Amino acid sequence: MKKTMIAMAVAAALPVTAMADVSISGSVKTSFENSPSASQTLDVDSDLDIASTEVLANGMTATASFDVGSEGNSGKASLSGDFGTLTVGSGLDKDGAFQSGNIGSGEMATLWETSTSASTANAVHYAGSFAGLNVQAQINASTTADETTVQENTTQIGATYSVNGLTFGYANNTKAITSTVGKTIAKSNTAGVAYSFGDLSVSYGKSSVADDATLKASYKMDMGPVALTAGYASWGASSTKTYGSAAYTVDGLTVAMAYDSLKGASGSKGIAAGTKTSTISATYVAGDLTAVIGTKFDGTTDYSVALDLGNADLKLARDDSNSKTTASYSVAF
Repeated sequence: MKKTMIAMAVAAALPVTAMADVSISGSVKTSFENSPSASQTLDVDSDLDIASTEVLANGMTATASFDVGSEGNSGKASLSGDFGTLTVGSGLDKDGAFQSGNIGSGEMATLWETSTSASTANAVHYAGSFAGLNVQAQINASTTADETTVQENTTQIGATYSVNGLTFGYANNTKAITSTVGKTIAKSNTAGVAYSFGDLSVSYGKSSVADDATLKASYKMDMGPVALTAGYASWGASSTKTYGSAAYTVDGLTVAMAYDSLKGASGSKGIAAGTKTSTISATYVAGDLTAVIGTKFDGTTDYSVALDLGNADLKLARDDSNSKTTASYSVAF
């Protein structure tokens, strides 16, 4: 998305002459869907955002942003300086402070699943870094000011400390948090340690709500057009999984395969459970044209072709598992 940067005088609002950098961005997306369940539908989504940044006389930076389409209870403001950054408002990552200190506990999955199902809250959030120590703290409000939106009233902290390739982490959450996609983080605390050397990373962590500790190891390697990843996770004597991926890219074509020994059975991240533990996909890019075909863990296949027209995008996609075909056109600025 491209943004139009506008320098606006705010002397009318301030007793001294000052300038604030204002960013205005937005988009309009239209989608026509054809599926047996919903027949033919036309969906229109629009968005307009305004953000402002100003360096104050004391050297600190103040920022503010809001969605024009959300009345009254939408927006956030922050203040940053040598002390860190304090942010207050709506649309904050619901479990952001907790996840910042969650180093090795694999059982405590992040609530943020995809860009279309992120879990947010009205909250107060602080983040700061001091000589290798990173700290985050957050308070999620129980309701909005007009009591129209009920949210989890919880307090979270997260901290990490890094030295010589080692990272130690601790996180605490005072009340269970549930996301928009049904994922839950229990009232708990977790501690862990991670070590990275070259392309190999190892982590070990324990949560107060899990009987067993979690051990994870992952390896990444690039060999020219070939990229490989491999991983192992264990959170108990009978709970283990292996996962990995391989991709080959040449002349705009990328063929990739992913494997997860539990993915097909668990249906994690919203994927329908099935018998497949691997997927394969092919992506071809030629100038502004991108074509993708790929199988999913439930055994179905999706197709899409997209054309980048600068500030506009045109896309035709087929969702095989839902027998749905979608044609969309979007314009952003």
